[in-house]
Amino acid sequence: MNAPLERLPVKARSPLPPYTKGWYCVAESNEIEVDKMKPVSYLGNQFVVYRTPDGVAHVADAFCPHLGAHVASHDGKMENGEIVCPFHKWRFSGETGLCQSVPYSEKPAGKVGLTVYPTREVSGMVLMYFDIEGGSADDLPPFKVDFLNEGEWTLDLDKSWIIYAHPQEFLENIFDPAHLTQLHTGTVIPEYESIVENESGIVVTLNFGKAQEFPVENIVVEYGALSTAVQYTYGTNFTVNSLTSFTPIDEERTFQRTRVYVKKTDNPEIDKMIGAAYSARLVMEIEQDLKVLDYKKHVTNPKLCLGDGPIYHFRRYAQKFYPQGSAAIAAE
Repeated sequence: MNAPLERLPVKARSPLPPYTKGWYCVAESNEIEVDKMKPVSYLGNQFVVYRTPDGVAHVADAFCPHLGAHVASHDGKMENGEIVCPFHKWRFSGETGLCQSVPYSEKPAGKVGLTVYPTREVSGMVLMYFDIEGGSADDLPPFKVDFLNEGEWTLDLDKSWIIYAHPQEFLENIFDPAHLTQLHTGTVIPEYESIVENESGIVVTLNFGKAQEFPVENIVVEYGALSTAVQYTYGTNFTVNSLTSFTPIDEERTFQRTRVYVKKTDNPEIDKMIGAAYSARLVMEIEQDLKVLDYKKHVTNPKLCLGDGPIYHFRRYAQKFYPQGSAAIAAE
């Protein structure tokens, strides 16, 4: 048995920028209630996620611009769509973040308030737009996954991991078909039918034929930047979709959450068996991946061989979401 490994910091193993622009999942839709704040820690910062009385979800910076109190600490609250700071009871609009009133004075002149980020809800996820360079959310349309509105689906798995690797390392796996048979238990290296970039990300279609022991015929993987991915798995008489989000907590850790949905048929027992088998295999493969990815180094200009996949294609795609002037762009 090998001796225990010491994990080097991510920044010592990878030149990739820790925070890339994209729409990041910061909560599940069913976790967010009207006039209640959910504090979260992501992207090296802290935020609050909440709904205003009109039912719309929002994400705002957690620290009051007055003297820096965390608005969800002590008795901080939301009231009638306004965030009330616990320190001096300044009130901020939940929609715009702007200061609405100060109980002991006139409100400050000009635009003083919390930063409220562009927010969307997609397939049960609350997504916030983040760009460390302050770019407009209009530059990158939100990830549009609407399969939950197409037919009936059963949620079979909702599982999360803390990964000690850049999200790009995990997402690159789809472009590395050899690892499916060498690291995992796959019996077939798929063929790449198409790789198409769109305004939100990239869509990859893989053909497995009918040789797998788990009768998968083809897979379509749709990425939203480097923060979300949905894998549509089409097999003999079944469809299973896995929806995964990757949200950096800080420069060393990323929160990965995977949900598995089985499309309902007229045989619920078979649906249940397929979902259980698919989920068990997916969890096994993710955890096998993490035993490698949590320790691997990002090799720039890797020495590829015949049989490796279109890794350089994916890396060129990924660079679109890096900050300008990133060292990783030059290195690749």
